[in-house]
Amino acid sequence: MKRMLVIVLSLGLLFSLSGCWNKFELTDWAFVQAIAIDDSPDGKLQLTTHFYKPGGGGSLEGGQQGPAAFNITTKADSVFEAIRDIPLRMGRKAQWSHMRIIVISEQIGKKRNVQELTDFFVRDHEPRDTVTVIMAKGEAKDFLAQKPFIESTIGQQLKEMSQSASRFSAKSKNVNLLDLAIQFRGQTGIVLLPYTYMSDAESKDIALSKLAVIKDGRVVDDFMNSANVESLLMLRDEFQFGILEVPCKDKNNLKETFEITSLQSTTRIKPKQDTVSVRINTKIKGSFSEIRCTSALNSDAEKQVAGRIRDYVEKEQRKTIALAQSKKLDLLGIGDWLYRHHPALWMQWKSDWDDRFARADFDIHIDVQIINSGVLISKPYYE
Repeated sequence: MKRMLVIVLSLGLLFSLSGCWNKFELTDWAFVQAIAIDDSPDGKLQLTTHFYKPGGGGSLEGGQQGPAAFNITTKADSVFEAIRDIPLRMGRKAQWSHMRIIVISEQIGKKRNVQELTDFFVRDHEPRDTVTVIMAKGEAKDFLAQKPFIESTIGQQLKEMSQSASRFSAKSKNVNLLDLAIQFRGQTGIVLLPYTYMSDAESKDIALSKLAVIKDGRVVDDFMNSANVESLLMLRDEFQFGILEVPCKDKNNLKETFEITSLQSTTRIKPKQDTVSVRINTKIKGSFSEIRCTSALNSDAEKQVAGRIRDYVEKEQRKTIALAQSKKLDLLGIGDWLYRHHPALWMQWKSDWDDRFARADFDIHIDVQIINSGVLISKPYYE
Protein backbone atom coordinates (compact mmCIF):
# COMPACT_ATOMS: atom_id res chain seq x y z
CA MET A 1 0.00 0.00 0.00
CA LYS A 2 2.81 2.38 0.89
CA ARG A 3 4.60 1.54 -2.31
CA MET A 4 1.49 2.31 -4.39
CA LEU A 5 1.03 5.63 -2.53
CA VAL A 6 4.62 6.63 -3.24
CA ILE A 7 4.20 5.84 -6.94
CA VAL A 8 0.97 7.87 -7.17
CA LEU A 9 2.54 10.86 -5.41
CA SER A 10 5.63 10.69 -7.62
CA LEU A 11 3.50 10.65 -10.75
CA GLY A 12 1.52 13.59 -9.40
CA LEU A 13 4.70 15.59 -8.80
CA LEU A 14 5.75 15.08 -12.41
CA PHE A 15 2.81 17.18 -13.58
CA SER A 16 3.89 20.06 -11.31
CA LEU A 17 7.36 20.29 -12.85
CA SER A 18 7.79 23.13 -15.33
CA GLY A 19 9.39 22.67 -18.70
CA CYS A 20 11.51 25.11 -20.69
CA TRP A 21 10.20 28.60 -19.94
CA ASN A 22 11.57 30.16 -23.14
CA LYS A 23 9.98 29.29 -26.45
CA PHE A 24 13.04 30.52 -28.42
CA GLU A 25 15.66 28.03 -29.60
CA LEU A 26 19.35 28.89 -29.66
CA THR A 27 19.20 29.32 -33.43
CA ASP A 28 16.53 32.02 -32.97
CA TRP A 29 18.95 34.31 -31.11
CA ALA A 30 21.73 36.62 -32.26
CA PHE A 31 24.04 37.58 -29.40
CA VAL A 32 24.93 41.26 -29.12
CA GLN A 33 28.51 42.25 -28.27
CA ALA A 34 28.26 46.03 -28.57
CA ILE A 35 26.08 48.86 -29.85
CA ALA A 36 26.79 52.33 -31.23
CA ILE A 37 24.25 55.15 -30.99
CA ASP A 38 24.49 57.95 -33.57
CA ASP A 39 22.42 60.80 -34.92
CA SER A 40 21.23 60.54 -38.53
CA PRO A 41 20.75 63.44 -40.99
CA ASP A 42 16.98 62.91 -41.06
CA GLY A 43 16.78 63.45 -37.29
CA LYS A 44 16.23 59.82 -36.42
CA LEU A 45 18.31 57.74 -34.06
CA GLN A 46 20.78 55.39 -35.77
CA LEU A 47 21.62 52.17 -33.93
CA THR A 48 24.55 50.03 -35.05
CA THR A 49 24.48 46.63 -33.36
CA HIS A 50 27.63 44.50 -33.23
CA PHE A 51 26.81 40.78 -33.19
CA TYR A 52 29.01 37.81 -32.36
CA LYS A 53 29.20 35.35 -35.26
CA PRO A 54 29.37 31.71 -34.14
CA GLY A 55 32.22 29.89 -35.87
CA GLY A 56 33.53 33.12 -37.33
CA GLY A 57 37.02 32.49 -35.99
CA GLY A 58 37.53 29.41 -38.16
CA SER A 59 36.48 25.76 -38.33
CA LEU A 60 37.76 22.49 -36.90
CA GLU A 61 38.79 21.37 -40.38
CA GLY A 62 41.22 24.29 -40.59
CA GLY A 63 39.22 26.22 -43.16
CA GLN A 64 39.65 29.89 -43.90
CA GLN A 65 38.92 32.11 -40.97
CA GLY A 66 36.15 34.66 -41.25
CA PRO A 67 35.21 37.67 -39.14
CA ALA A 68 34.07 36.85 -35.61
CA ALA A 69 31.45 39.61 -35.64
CA PHE A 70 29.29 41.70 -37.95
CA ASN A 71 27.23 44.91 -37.76
CA ILE A 72 23.53 45.61 -38.41
CA THR A 73 22.31 49.22 -38.68
CA THR A 74 18.73 50.34 -38.01
CA LYS A 75 17.06 53.75 -37.75
CA ALA A 76 14.05 54.81 -35.71
CA ASP A 77 12.70 57.53 -33.44
CA SER A 78 13.54 55.52 -30.30
CA VAL A 79 16.09 52.93 -29.20
CA PHE A 80 13.50 50.20 -28.64
CA GLU A 81 11.94 50.68 -32.07
CA ALA A 82 15.37 50.45 -33.70
CA ILE A 83 16.00 47.23 -31.76
CA ARG A 84 12.68 45.72 -32.89
CA ASP A 85 13.68 46.36 -36.51
CA ILE A 86 16.81 44.18 -36.24
CA PRO A 87 15.00 40.89 -37.12
CA LEU A 88 13.77 42.54 -40.33
CA ARG A 89 17.37 42.71 -41.55
CA MET A 90 18.82 39.54 -40.05
CA GLY A 91 16.07 37.04 -39.31
CA ARG A 92 17.02 36.54 -35.66
CA LYS A 93 16.06 38.22 -32.41
CA ALA A 94 18.78 40.19 -30.63
CA GLN A 95 19.86 38.78 -27.26
CA TRP A 96 21.42 41.39 -24.93
CA SER A 97 22.70 39.42 -21.93
CA HIS A 98 26.23 39.13 -23.39
CA MET A 99 26.60 42.75 -24.48
CA ARG A 100 29.98 44.22 -23.50
CA ILE A 101 29.81 47.95 -24.27
CA ILE A 102 27.62 50.87 -25.37
CA VAL A 103 29.27 53.57 -27.53
CA ILE A 104 27.46 56.93 -27.73
CA SER A 105 28.54 59.57 -30.23
CA GLU A 106 29.38 63.00 -28.89
CA GLN A 107 27.12 64.65 -31.49
CA ILE A 108 23.94 62.88 -30.42
CA GLY A 109 24.95 63.38 -26.78
CA LYS A 110 24.81 67.14 -27.36
CA LYS A 111 21.41 66.99 -29.07
CA ARG A 112 19.57 64.36 -27.04
CA ASN A 113 19.38 63.47 -23.38
CA VAL A 114 21.89 60.69 -22.70
CA GLN A 115 19.71 59.38 -19.88
CA GLU A 116 16.87 58.83 -22.36
CA LEU A 117 19.24 57.15 -24.84
CA THR A 118 20.32 54.59 -22.22
CA ASP A 119 16.96 54.15 -20.48
CA PHE A 120 16.08 50.93 -22.34
CA PHE A 121 19.32 49.20 -21.35
CA VAL A 122 18.90 50.10 -17.68
CA ARG A 123 15.22 49.16 -17.62
CA ASP A 124 15.24 45.92 -19.65
CA HIS A 125 15.99 42.61 -17.90
CA GLU A 126 18.51 41.26 -20.45
CA PRO A 127 21.41 43.78 -20.40
CA ARG A 128 23.68 43.38 -17.38
CA ASP A 129 24.59 46.22 -15.04
CA THR A 130 28.27 45.59 -15.84
CA VAL A 131 27.95 46.77 -19.46
CA THR A 132 30.55 49.51 -20.07
CA VAL A 133 29.37 52.90 -21.40
CA ILE A 134 31.70 55.28 -23.29
CA MET A 135 31.45 58.50 -25.31
CA ALA A 136 33.00 58.67 -28.80
CA LYS A 137 34.36 61.54 -30.85
CA GLY A 138 32.83 61.48 -34.32
CA GLU A 139 30.44 58.73 -35.38
CA ALA A 140 30.20 55.88 -32.89
CA LYS A 141 29.55 53.30 -35.62
CA ASP A 142 33.07 53.85 -37.02
CA PHE A 143 34.57 52.38 -33.85
CA LEU A 144 32.61 49.14 -34.25
CA ALA A 145 33.92 48.83 -37.82
CA GLN A 146 37.56 48.48 -36.64
CA LYS A 147 39.31 45.15 -36.30
CA PRO A 148 40.40 44.07 -32.80
CA PHE A 149 44.05 43.31 -32.04
CA ILE A 150 43.79 40.40 -29.60
CA GLU A 151 40.16 40.07 -28.52
CA SER A 152 37.65 38.21 -30.70
CA THR A 153 35.44 41.29 -31.19
CA ILE A 154 35.98 45.04 -31.13
CA GLY A 155 33.28 45.28 -28.46
CA GLN A 156 35.37 43.21 -26.06
CA GLN A 157 38.50 45.20 -26.93
CA LEU A 158 36.81 48.54 -26.19
CA LYS A 159 35.61 47.21 -22.84
CA GLU A 160 39.13 46.05 -21.92
CA MET A 161 40.56 49.41 -23.00
CA SER A 162 38.15 51.28 -20.75
CA GLN A 163 38.97 49.11 -17.76
CA SER A 164 42.74 49.27 -18.36
CA ALA A 165 42.78 53.05 -18.85
CA SER A 166 41.20 53.43 -15.42
CA ARG A 167 43.02 50.67 -13.58
CA PHE A 168 46.58 50.94 -14.88
CA SER A 169 47.14 54.50 -16.13
CA ALA A 170 44.47 56.72 -14.50
CA LYS A 171 43.87 58.37 -17.88
CA SER A 172 40.12 57.72 -17.78
CA LYS A 173 37.29 56.46 -15.58
CA ASN A 174 35.56 53.14 -16.17
CA VAL A 175 31.76 53.50 -16.08
CA ASN A 176 29.17 50.74 -16.40
CA LEU A 177 25.37 50.92 -16.59
CA LEU A 178 25.00 50.75 -12.82
CA ASP A 179 27.53 53.56 -12.31
CA LEU A 180 25.76 55.61 -14.97
CA ALA A 181 22.37 55.17 -13.30
CA ILE A 182 23.83 56.20 -9.93
CA GLN A 183 25.45 59.29 -11.44
CA PHE A 184 22.18 60.32 -13.08
CA ARG A 185 20.50 60.07 -9.68
CA GLY A 186 22.95 62.62 -8.27
CA GLN A 187 21.85 66.10 -7.22
CA THR A 188 24.24 68.16 -9.32
CA GLY A 189 23.32 66.73 -12.73
CA ILE A 190 26.98 65.88 -13.46
CA VAL A 191 27.87 62.62 -15.20
CA LEU A 192 31.37 61.56 -16.28
CA LEU A 193 31.97 59.08 -19.11
CA PRO A 194 35.21 57.71 -20.62
CA TYR A 195 36.07 59.29 -23.97
CA THR A 196 37.37 57.45 -27.03
CA TYR A 197 38.69 58.84 -30.32
CA MET A 198 40.73 57.94 -33.39
CA SER A 199 44.34 58.79 -32.53
CA ASP A 200 45.40 58.61 -36.19
CA ALA A 201 43.12 59.60 -39.06
CA GLU A 202 44.89 57.34 -41.56
CA SER A 203 45.41 54.17 -39.53
CA LYS A 204 42.24 54.81 -37.49
CA ASP A 205 43.88 53.52 -34.34
CA ILE A 206 41.52 53.80 -31.39
CA ALA A 207 42.64 55.49 -28.18
CA LEU A 208 40.69 55.86 -24.95
CA SER A 209 41.55 58.60 -22.50
CA LYS A 210 40.09 61.84 -21.15
CA LEU A 211 36.52 62.22 -19.91
CA ALA A 212 33.30 63.50 -21.43
CA VAL A 213 31.30 65.70 -19.06
CA ILE A 214 27.49 65.55 -19.10
CA LYS A 215 25.38 68.21 -17.43
CA ASP A 216 21.63 67.69 -17.02
CA GLY A 217 21.64 64.86 -19.54
CA ARG A 218 23.61 66.51 -22.37
CA VAL A 219 27.31 66.55 -23.24
CA VAL A 220 28.97 69.78 -22.18
CA ASP A 221 32.52 69.37 -23.43
CA ASP A 222 35.43 66.97 -23.70
CA PHE A 223 37.84 69.41 -22.08
CA MET A 224 39.03 66.89 -19.49
CA ASN A 225 42.38 65.88 -20.98
CA SER A 226 44.62 63.14 -19.57
CA ALA A 227 46.45 65.40 -17.09
CA ASN A 228 43.20 66.84 -15.76
CA VAL A 229 41.71 63.35 -15.45
CA GLU A 230 44.62 62.18 -13.27
CA SER A 231 44.15 65.12 -10.92
CA LEU A 232 40.38 64.78 -10.89
CA LEU A 233 40.59 61.09 -9.98
CA MET A 234 42.95 62.01 -7.15
CA LEU A 235 40.54 64.64 -5.85
CA ARG A 236 37.62 62.20 -6.05
CA ASP A 237 39.67 59.43 -4.38
CA GLU A 238 39.23 57.22 -7.45
CA PHE A 239 42.90 57.01 -8.47
CA GLN A 240 43.94 53.35 -8.61
CA PHE A 241 47.35 53.19 -10.27
CA GLY A 242 49.36 55.46 -12.53
CA ILE A 243 52.50 57.37 -13.42
CA LEU A 244 53.46 60.97 -12.74
CA GLU A 245 55.83 62.82 -15.05
CA VAL A 246 57.47 65.31 -12.70
CA PRO A 247 59.42 68.17 -14.33
CA CYS A 248 63.05 68.53 -13.28
CA LYS A 249 64.01 71.69 -11.49
CA ASP A 250 66.03 74.18 -13.61
CA LYS A 251 66.26 71.66 -16.48
CA ASN A 252 64.02 72.35 -19.44
CA ASN A 253 62.10 69.50 -21.05
CA LEU A 254 63.47 66.90 -18.62
CA LYS A 255 61.04 64.86 -16.55
CA GLU A 256 61.32 62.05 -14.05
CA THR A 257 58.63 59.38 -13.79
CA PHE A 258 57.17 58.43 -10.44
CA GLU A 259 55.00 55.32 -10.12
CA ILE A 260 52.08 55.71 -7.70
CA THR A 261 51.31 52.43 -5.97
CA SER A 262 48.95 53.80 -3.33
CA LEU A 263 46.87 56.97 -3.15
CA GLN A 264 44.22 58.00 -0.65
CA SER A 265 42.31 61.28 -0.56
CA THR A 266 40.03 62.50 2.20
CA THR A 267 37.71 65.47 1.84
CA ARG A 268 36.33 67.68 4.59
CA ILE A 269 33.54 70.08 3.68
CA LYS A 270 32.15 72.89 5.83
CA PRO A 271 29.35 75.29 4.92
CA LYS A 272 30.70 78.83 5.01
CA GLN A 273 28.39 81.83 4.65
CA ASP A 274 26.93 81.52 1.12
CA THR A 275 29.26 78.73 -0.07
CA VAL A 276 31.54 75.99 1.33
CA SER A 277 35.16 75.54 2.32
CA VAL A 278 36.78 72.31 1.19
CA ARG A 279 39.95 70.72 2.56
CA ILE A 280 41.42 67.82 0.56
CA ASN A 281 44.27 65.73 1.96
CA THR A 282 46.04 63.39 -0.47
CA LYS A 283 48.53 60.74 0.68
CA ILE A 284 50.75 59.31 -2.05
CA LYS A 285 53.09 56.34 -1.91
CA GLY A 286 55.27 55.26 -4.80
CA SER A 287 58.68 54.70 -6.29
CA PHE A 288 60.78 56.11 -9.10
CA SER A 289 60.60 54.46 -12.50
CA GLU A 290 63.02 56.82 -14.29
CA ILE A 291 65.61 59.15 -12.76
CA ARG A 292 67.04 61.83 -15.05
CA CYS A 293 67.97 64.86 -13.00
CA THR A 294 68.44 63.60 -9.43
CA SER A 295 72.09 62.80 -8.75
CA ALA A 296 71.46 60.83 -5.57
CA LEU A 297 68.59 59.96 -3.28
CA ASN A 298 70.02 60.28 0.19
CA SER A 299 67.78 61.41 3.03
CA ASP A 300 68.15 65.12 2.23
CA ALA A 301 67.75 64.70 -1.52
CA GLU A 302 64.74 62.44 -0.99
CA LYS A 303 62.98 65.19 0.95
CA GLN A 304 63.68 67.65 -1.86
CA VAL A 305 62.39 65.24 -4.49
CA ALA A 306 59.28 64.49 -2.40
CA GLY A 307 58.72 68.23 -2.13
CA ARG A 308 59.03 68.59 -5.90
CA ILE A 309 56.44 65.85 -6.43
CA ARG A 310 54.18 67.42 -3.81
CA ASP A 311 54.37 70.85 -5.48
CA TYR A 312 53.66 69.34 -8.89
CA VAL A 313 50.60 67.37 -7.72
CA GLU A 314 49.22 70.37 -5.83
CA LYS A 315 49.68 72.58 -8.90
CA GLU A 316 47.84 70.11 -11.14
CA GLN A 317 45.02 69.66 -8.63
CA ARG A 318 44.54 73.40 -8.31
CA LYS A 319 44.46 73.73 -12.11
CA THR A 320 41.73 71.09 -12.30
CA ILE A 321 39.71 72.78 -9.55
CA ALA A 322 40.09 76.18 -11.22
CA LEU A 323 38.93 74.68 -14.52
CA ALA A 324 35.86 73.11 -12.90
CA GLN A 325 34.98 76.36 -11.11
CA SER A 326 35.42 78.42 -14.27
CA LYS A 327 32.96 76.10 -16.06
CA LYS A 328 30.69 76.05 -12.97
CA LEU A 329 30.71 72.25 -12.99
CA ASP A 330 30.81 70.45 -9.66
CA LEU A 331 33.03 67.58 -10.85
CA LEU A 332 34.05 66.72 -7.27
CA GLY A 333 30.57 65.82 -6.03
CA ILE A 334 30.47 68.51 -3.32
CA GLY A 335 26.74 69.08 -3.89
CA ASP A 336 25.97 65.38 -3.42
CA TRP A 337 27.82 65.47 -0.09
CA LEU A 338 25.76 68.47 1.03
CA TYR A 339 22.55 66.67 0.05
CA ARG A 340 23.48 63.69 2.23
CA HIS A 341 24.78 65.58 5.28
CA HIS A 342 22.88 68.91 5.18
CA PRO A 343 19.63 68.21 3.27
CA ALA A 344 17.81 71.32 4.50
CA LEU A 345 20.70 73.59 3.49
CA TRP A 346 20.99 71.83 0.14
CA MET A 347 17.35 72.52 -0.67
CA GLN A 348 18.06 76.22 -0.19
CA TRP A 349 21.24 76.17 -2.29
CA LYS A 350 20.33 73.72 -5.04
CA SER A 351 18.84 76.26 -7.47
CA ASP A 352 22.03 78.34 -7.64
CA TRP A 353 24.59 75.72 -6.59
CA ASP A 354 26.68 76.17 -9.75
CA ASP A 355 27.42 79.78 -8.79
CA ARG A 356 28.09 78.84 -5.15
CA PHE A 357 30.49 76.07 -6.23
CA ALA A 358 32.40 78.57 -8.38
CA ARG A 359 33.01 80.65 -5.21
CA ALA A 360 34.01 77.73 -2.98
CA ASP A 361 37.34 77.84 -1.11
CA PHE A 362 39.71 74.89 -1.53
CA ASP A 363 42.61 73.99 0.76
CA ILE A 364 44.95 71.37 -0.73
CA HIS A 365 47.44 69.27 1.28
CA ILE A 366 49.72 66.66 -0.29
CA ASP A 367 51.86 64.08 1.50
CA VAL A 368 54.38 62.09 -0.55
CA GLN A 369 56.24 58.99 0.60
CA ILE A 370 58.98 57.57 -1.64
CA ILE A 371 59.20 53.82 -1.05
CA ASN A 372 62.30 53.14 -3.18
CA SER A 373 64.23 54.30 -6.23
CA GLY A 374 63.58 51.16 -8.24
CA VAL A 375 67.14 49.73 -8.11
CA LEU A 376 69.97 49.46 -5.62
CA ILE A 377 71.60 52.70 -6.78
CA SER A 378 69.57 55.86 -6.23
CA LYS A 379 70.94 57.90 -9.13
CA PRO A 380 70.93 57.61 -12.94
CA TYR A 381 72.75 54.35 -13.73
CA TYR A 382 74.78 56.00 -16.53
CA GLU A 383 76.47 58.44 -14.13
